[in-house]
Amino acid sequence: MTAVTRHHGWTHVVMVTSRYHVPRARLYLRRAVDGYGIHVDVHAALRNHSLWKAARRLTHEGLGLLEAVARRRVLAPGYSPES
Repeated sequence: MTAVTRHHGWTHVVMVTSRYHVPRARLYLRRAVDGYGIHVDVHAALRNHSLWKAARRLTHEGLGLLEAVARRRVLAPGYSPES
């Protein structure tokens, strides 16, 4: 994505995704463009879901967000399990 934004000279990217994807998408997208001078906005698309589907997807995305945060910590420079 950074190659496309740099090619077109874009400095602002807007991503629209499902509501339950927003936190994780924002985390990954901001990490991808960090240091390139690109501003990122992530917004939820409007959509109605049943309560069961919403709960299932929210659980899935919550676990995915925890994984993304954990990976960031583990992959961070200077990470040590003892710290």
